Amino acid sequence: MSSEENVPSQHAPQFHILSFFRDEDDNCALTAVQNNVRFHVIAEIEKLDHAIIGGEYVELLEHLKRQEDGAEASSVTTDSGVDVTNGKQEFTQTDEDAETALQSWMLQPLGSIIDEYASASANEGQQTLKKWYTGPVYYFNLEVENDSLQAIELEPDDELKQRVDELLPQISIPKYVRDIDVPIFCAEDLLVLDCSHSPPPYHPSRVQVNGTDEVFFLKLVDNSQPQPTKRELSLLNRIAQRGLHKHIRCPKLEGLVIWDNDHSKIMGFLQTDIPDPTPLTLKLDATVPQELRDRWAAESERMKNVLHEHNIVWGDAKADNFMVDKNDDLWIIDFGGSYTEGWVDAGIKETAKGDDMGVEKIANALHDPVANTWDPDTAKSFGGSQRASEQLNFNKKRKAEDSEEHQARKRHRSGEGAAEEDVYCVCETVGSGRMIACDEETCEGAWFHFECVGLTAPPPEDQPWYCPECRIA
Repeated sequence: MSSEENVPSQHAPQFHILSFFRDEDDNCALTAVQNNVRFHVIAEIEKLDHAIIGGEYVELLEHLKRQEDGAEASSVTTDSGVDVTNGKQEFTQTDEDAETALQSWMLQPLGSIIDEYASASANEGQQTLKKWYTGPVYYFNLEVENDSLQAIELEPDDELKQRVDELLPQISIPKYVRDIDVPIFCAEDLLVLDCSHSPPPYHPSRVQVNGTDEVFFLKLVDNSQPQPTKRELSLLNRIAQRGLHKHIRCPKLEGLVIWDNDHSKIMGFLQTDIPDPTPLTLKLDATVPQELRDRWAAESERMKNVLHEHNIVWGDAKADNFMVDKNDDLWIIDFGGSYTEGWVDAGIKETAKGDDMGVEKIANALHDPVANTWDPDTAKSFGGSQRASEQLNFNKKRKAEDSEEHQARKRHRSGEGAAEEDVYCVCETVGSGRMIACDEETCEGAWFHFECVGLTAPPPEDQPWYCPECRIA
């Protein structure tokens, strides 16, 4: 199947996908970027009423639906949160991933258009972070004209513009995050050095402070999931306050990034730039020297223990959240919480027991990668057993709580059930140390560590006390 028969002068362009959407009526929309020029493309099924072209679209949609339903193998994703990719991707209709194939088909008629519109920006040089996100945007609708698929440029209305504006990363932050003692950087003062596809969508990943030689790793917020960012910022701050950087290699929180001058919202935060990071997952290989693997296994256990000694739960314990730098030193990253299926059981996520389980599996895989790792792409172990494949499935990630789990946690907090290790506070860790209860009945945090909410002594007993979130609600 190919639309090249209909548009022989056009070619599949190079691009990076920023968003893709399909509604219940099988209409699709995507936003792609090349040379900082964005292209928003809409495919409405009623405008593709053509025996061949419409048939191609429907076939691609059906392929996508089957893949989403699990009938066909889906593409592997990573979520290390550290840029370990380079260069552009060129997607074509021969790609196995159904979503990528549909995106390529939608962009096929824009081949020469993208070349023309994006060429003017190709030699602009280094861009600020703000400019990277605010480049020109062009809007197109796909239609059939003269038996060929054509991209018709649109004059955008407010609704269309809003779709692209919503791609800008930004979340509101509570006072306890604003009070963290780190520098504030404006997006226009940071130069983009590198971008990454991991995790998607394509985004800036390394930045330099304009006029200096300071380089940082940039971690952007996820508009749909603000809580992991808040948790990570809180825990990174606790790690720094307790002087744990002397004992473990963990990226420091170097600053918060805002769009302009609104300090109540952030687009991301800056961390130590790990030199040449490689996910530990890629080191779970018998060809890697045993001495190195054994050292990393011991180090992963030691770092976890240091955190637990200071009442800090890592959360998403897995090999992908350890990094090996250019000197073969191990770093622990990603304190956003939740869990990844295959590494940690759902019932003990974000607990010390969950960390113990994940790190034990990491150590086992390092000591003996043949028996304790599994390649999901080939559906067989590296000379190991089915048991190993059941233990380590690297592809099933669970980042958000469902409502039943969330309500169960609230019941545990209010005393309606007994949980072996409940989690509390803005840092979402096990309750321990000096803690204070919020007097707001609907508060989801319930109990808070003194240091997390800026207390050095208990407030007067005759006065109600509210956590930072409830105080500004």
